[in-house]
Amino acid sequence: MVELKQNENIQKVMRFFNSGNKDMRKKLGKIVSSKNEENWCNSELFEKNTRWKLPKELEILLAPPVKNLNYNCFVYVLGLQNNPLFQGNLGWDFTNSLGDVFDELIKNKVFKKTDTPQKDDLIIYRADNGEISHVGLVESQEKIISKWSWGPVIRHSIFNVPDHYGNKIEFYEMSDLVVKSVLERNIR
Repeated sequence: MVELKQNENIQKVMRFFNSGNKDMRKKLGKIVSSKNEENWCNSELFEKNTRWKLPKELEILLAPPVKNLNYNCFVYVLGLQNNPLFQGNLGWDFTNSLGDVFDELIKNKVFKKTDTPQKDDLIIYRADNGEISHVGLVESQEKIISKWSWGPVIRHSIFNVPDHYGNKIEFYEMSDLVVKSVLERNIR
């Protein structure tokens, strides 16, 4: 098991965050924005107009799926991306309120906060207003795997994300109970 040393990790992350990647994050914020949505979420347009704009520090693991099979970061971390109930427009309906659902699960301690995240634990990003803006899975001490909006799945450093994802992060243990709790609250 990979154990992240929280104090060392936070120091590394903050050094990286303060080392000039603010410009990269701002650029990523423009690429992953509603103004560029078609070029980000549409598989064909992503390959033609966007992939080449991404910094080399980001590793594209999966390009955006076609529209009717697409999903977002919440569906990805829950492992539901291959389930037709959570793809395309049905996926949008499911994920529309998941930030609030995740906050409720945190409040009710279904999500267990950790200071030593392990591989496949959850990272939550919070926007400046405190709302959950993005989620991903811990791969290692320095790498996260996440689905950016309805775009690609990317391997990236903790703060190599769009600026609008925010500067506050939290780590939680992932479990089958989390997935079960989310499904129970959202499938009727």
